[in-house]
Order: sequence, then C-alpha cells, then structure tokens
Amino acid sequence: MRRIKTTAATLAGLGLALGACSDATDIDRLEISASGAVVGQAYLDLNGNGTAGAQDEPLAGVSVVLTAASGGVEIATAETDDEGVFLFEDVPVGRYTLAVGTDVLADSLVPVEAAEPFDVGLEEPVEIVLGATYPALTVEEVADAEPGRRVFTTGIALNPRPNFGDGRVFLRGASRYLQATNVDRSTPNVSVGDSVRFLGTTTREAGQPGLDAVTPYILIQQAQVPVPVEVSTVAAATADGGALDAALVVIRTAVVSDTMTVAGTNDFRFLADDGSGPADVVLRPFLGIPRPAEGDTVSAVGMLSPFDDGSGVVRWELLVRAPSELAIIPVP
Repeated sequence: MRRIKTTAATLAGLGLALGACSDATDIDRLEISASGAVVGQAYLDLNGNGTAGAQDEPLAGVSVVLTAASGGVEIATAETDDEGVFLFEDVPVGRYTLAVGTDVLADSLVPVEAAEPFDVGLEEPVEIVLGATYPALTVEEVADAEPGRRVFTTGIALNPRPNFGDGRVFLRGASRYLQATNVDRSTPNVSVGDSVRFLGTTTREAGQPGLDAVTPYILIQQAQVPVPVEVSTVAAATADGGALDAALVVIRTAVVSDTMTVAGTNDFRFLADDGSGPADVVLRPFLGIPRPAEGDTVSAVGMLSPFDDGSGVVRWELLVRAPSELAIIPVP
C-alpha cells in the first residue's frame, strides 16, 4: 500500500479538521486505466457529536476493511498512517462498503455511523471519512456496567464542578443518578441544570457505580431546574436502600448532634435526625456555609455520596451545595 502524503488543504477537502498534518505534498494522483481508488481518514470522535472536528484525534495504525457491497466479501485491508489516512488503489470498478476493522472496535469502540455503500469509478479517488467512538450508555446503563469501560453518558448536572473542591459532579438520568469523579477542570465549567455529555471510565466507589476521569461536554446550558427529592434522615443515611445514590435530596426539621471538624480537611460534619434516625451532613469550609450547633434544628439540601464508615458498612453523607441550602433554627 502506498502511503498518503497530505497537507492541511487535502484534509480540509476530506471534510476533516483533526489538527496538525505533515509538511509533505498533495495526494499522489493515480493513473489507473481499469480501476479506481479509495482514500480517506479514520478519526476518533472524542466528544460524541458524530462529526470530525478539531477536538477529535486521528485513528493511527488501525485496520480499515474494504468489502464488496453485494455478498459482503472482504476485498482488501489497509492500515492508517500516523494521521489516520488510508489508501486503497487498483480497486475494480464496483460498489463497496468501508469500515474500521473489528479488531479495533471490539467492545471498546463503536462506529460513528453505519457504513453506507459507495461506488468506485474511473475518475477521481473516492474520499471517505470513517469515525469510531466510545459506546453511549444511559445513566441507568452506566450504573449497571462493569468497571473499566470508557463510555459516554448524558444527563442533567446537579452541582457545579468546583462545588465540593474535588472535581465531583453528580448527574441525573431518566430514573437514576450517577456520581462523576475527577471531572476535567480544563474544559468549560459545568453548572446546575446543564444538559451534559460525559466521557469517562466506569468505576465503583464504596460499592456504588460511578464515572471517573471525566471529560464534560455541555449540550444545553441550564436546560432544567433540578428539584430535590424530599427524604427522611434515615432514608438519606441509606440513600433509600441505594436507590437514591448520588441523588439531590432535602431533609427537613432535623435536630443536630455530634458536631465536629474533620482534621486535615476542615470539613464540618454533624448528625441530623428528624426522629427517623440520624444522617451525616457535611459542610465544605470554602463554601462559607454557617455551622449549626448541637441542639439546633436544620433543613438541608444536598447530594448523597457513599462512604465507608470505617467498619465496612457503607453509609451516605449529605453534601450541602451552598449557604442558601442550609436553614438553621437555633436552639432556644
């Protein structure tokens, strides 16, 4: 297989904008009397929008398979160069399909779109752009997925990325919730109510599903106003048996006990009990949330995050998002 020599103009002619290209000259023109050629580029769709763009990456060193449209017979296989460019020459005139090899796709990647048949003639080479991307799962599917898969998921953000100081963003799906950790800080900030697409790796934290090493993409800013689920304090402590893991909830008229500042973090923790059983509530110091005293009555809105209490038992703590979300009635 002859290597393709490309310039930025050549890639633009293919409808691509995948970053810097080599300094070589244009595509070698083919002079083939009884056959045609297929030239193109394979790319990795990193933001899941289904279109090749400057934010995407070339798929280098992967196989591309040319198949007869009728009968599905494999005609030839080529390998992409460092820029994802591939070339099939001396292709008999006919109708074909083209796809990234199954060895590349396997379980980790999927085609951006189904391969459409195309005709190879005697004129200019046929130009094809091939995309592969990560599987898109619903929040509910991510919650049930095995750890270690790189996937996309889409939902409504329940807190700003800097909110808890550790890059955590909670996400609401159609019927479940998900905690995303290590959300990339170099990308545009995520705000409450944004419709977002997350690319991350499925994981488990304190036995609960999550998404780690996340790159966020904002689809619609402030698409919805999330409404907290009203729960008792005992339901908050267990996330209602896990069903409300990573959910936005509100507890009301709960009495404060066992207040403490956690050494090394300056987090302020206390137990709140509405009579059903105690729940852990956590205030991050940099948020400037007033601290209640023992015996005070509080109502609080926040996120439910799982933690191991040190005895191997998983409980949930309520992370308050802002000063306006903790109401305090001082003890008489």
